[in-house]
Amino acid sequence: MARSKARSKTIRSKLALQSSVVALCGLTMASPPAAAQQVALEEIVVTARKRAESLQDIPLSITAFSSEMIEKAGIRTIDDIAKLTSSLVFETSFVPQDTRPVIRGISATRGRQPIGVLLDGIDVSSESLLTGGGGIGVNLRLVDVERIEVVKGPQSALYGRVAFGGAINYISKKPSDVFEGRLFTDVGENGQFELSGSVSGPVVEDKFALRVNASYAQHNGFHTNAISGEKIGDYDSIGGAIAAEFTPSDVFTVNARVSYSEDEAGPAAQYYLGVGNGGTQQAPLPAGAQPLIDQGVFPATLAVAPPGELLAPANIQLSLDPLTGDDYPGSRTEALYTSLLTEYDFGSVKLNTWTGFSKVDGEYRVDTDFFGLPAIPVTFPFPGGVAEPLGNSFESDASTTAKQFNQEIRIGDLESDGLRWALGGLYWDENYDMDSRTLLTGVFGPPGLSSAELNTQLGNPKVSQPTFRNTEHWSVYGMAEYDITDQLAASVEVRYSDESFEYQWFSGGTFAASFGPPAGTPAPGVQFNASASEDFFAPKFTLEYQVNDDALVYASASKGVKPGGFSTVAAPELENARYIAEKLWNYELGAKTTLAEGRLQLNGSVFLMKYSDKQFQTLIPDDTAPNGLAGKTVNAANSEVRGLELDITAAPTDGLILGFGYTLLDSEYTSFTNFVNSGVGWRM
Repeated sequence: MARSKARSKTIRSKLALQSSVVALCGLTMASPPAAAQQVALEEIVVTARKRAESLQDIPLSITAFSSEMIEKAGIRTIDDIAKLTSSLVFETSFVPQDTRPVIRGISATRGRQPIGVLLDGIDVSSESLLTGGGGIGVNLRLVDVERIEVVKGPQSALYGRVAFGGAINYISKKPSDVFEGRLFTDVGENGQFELSGSVSGPVVEDKFALRVNASYAQHNGFHTNAISGEKIGDYDSIGGAIAAEFTPSDVFTVNARVSYSEDEAGPAAQYYLGVGNGGTQQAPLPAGAQPLIDQGVFPATLAVAPPGELLAPANIQLSLDPLTGDDYPGSRTEALYTSLLTEYDFGSVKLNTWTGFSKVDGEYRVDTDFFGLPAIPVTFPFPGGVAEPLGNSFESDASTTAKQFNQEIRIGDLESDGLRWALGGLYWDENYDMDSRTLLTGVFGPPGLSSAELNTQLGNPKVSQPTFRNTEHWSVYGMAEYDITDQLAASVEVRYSDESFEYQWFSGGTFAASFGPPAGTPAPGVQFNASASEDFFAPKFTLEYQVNDDALVYASASKGVKPGGFSTVAAPELENARYIAEKLWNYELGAKTTLAEGRLQLNGSVFLMKYSDKQFQTLIPDDTAPNGLAGKTVNAANSEVRGLELDITAAPTDGLILGFGYTLLDSEYTSFTNFVNSGVGWRM
């Protein structure tokens, strides 16, 4: 079978617009030469399957960005990638460390995030402990990246513990065999400034080469906190990396890389739709909640969004930090990534290893109720003072350290005609530690009360809640690909995985309350300790047919598994935190074509994804919780997603690249069991 095809020229860049159906449309124009000629699109080589393959010859749905596209499109974070990739949606919560990537509509309210993130083939994915997001090491600024590959659909057989719904691969630039240097700067409004540079070249000809890069970026933010009058949403980032390539012989290659970065971000520009700012209105609770009303757990009414369009407040109003009287400091992240990649060539058989260690430290201190008022004279708790006149406040304060170790080894022949094969194993270990000092404060009493005044009187008290999760994963895998004819090939991938977990966490944050003088003291949450282990088997089957040198069609069936565990977020009882593995089968038909003498690429796929034991977060009554509700994580639902993806890239002339991407998703729950028998839970 033909495995590569020569093409010329370079894809320039994309500017994108994304619609409500996750559609992408890009247009780039560069100054054409005096005699512009129609030329072919560049062949993009990807390593999504940890081997070099042409993008148009791999039977996967992939969106790839070259280094030139990354630079000219201004791609710096996953959020930028999502704006240029159909099927990919990326969100962050109240801090940058709380990340939520979604591909093909596969969302997660609890449990591990469905999207794997890999750096040079090494898994750096994680899961937050205090929030429902994907961890602190995923949303860093991208510097000196050679290529980004977004792989769509389940890839558990390929990547192991991650990629239940897809994966994002970052490939760093390697040292060059000739001396080269680069300097880049970008200046914009609101204090936007970026400066980066790199130097690369051989140290010992054909034996040893180095690459060094460094970058600095800052921005003052676009928004202003109406309470303080200061800018929010700002960031400051500095980082650098050293990469080395050592080739002691023609058959042995070693690539090593060390990178370090520091990122600071101010409070995000967010607001809360509540009664205080007119975003909600009081409405009576449903009849099913009457027993809780009679017990005094609930008032007779709760705030709900009014019918019609939700209107955002005119201003962003965030509370000030009671310790300083200024805006909350926001977040800070320090990240160290190291990798060692080796390849030994026995001829047709190659031995590869991927070794990685990372350490990411993060801390944040933010207003989590997203609503504040200017300080005025208050009288309660006694003797009062000048403070924010709100009876309740919610402040998130935590520091986190995540250490990961990755060791993978693979031997195989993935280039020969006829039969291609590989066998390998992966060991992955993470120690995720957090000291949570989150504080929920409530003051109950006469008019003129203030939770901020209570925090001031108590010195903004903190109760340390040491929380951790230790994860150990090992897996073995194999793949075989056979050319049935010169045009038809079949492949199978299988992986067996085993994971074990150890947890310690607390139910909710600390709670300080005052019902009258003297002021109350913080009350810690309930400590939980738990452990679990799971094993799973994930296969994938593929048929591909090379119609001709410029057209490939394929069909695949793959299983994705997202392991179970314990939810460390909003679980008042240990039994409410446990959930089992979520499983998914994906059936896909796709085609990749190159037309018009290489000037047009038309790629598309249709797919059906069938979930079972979908992990879901619901609410249950809890008369011990301050708000009368508690979270419960359940395996409650089966669902289906039917979808269509289409990507078109065209090069009408040497100076013009047109890109269009479109994704249509039709999803539904095919069954759903809700364990709540009152009016406070989800019903479907």
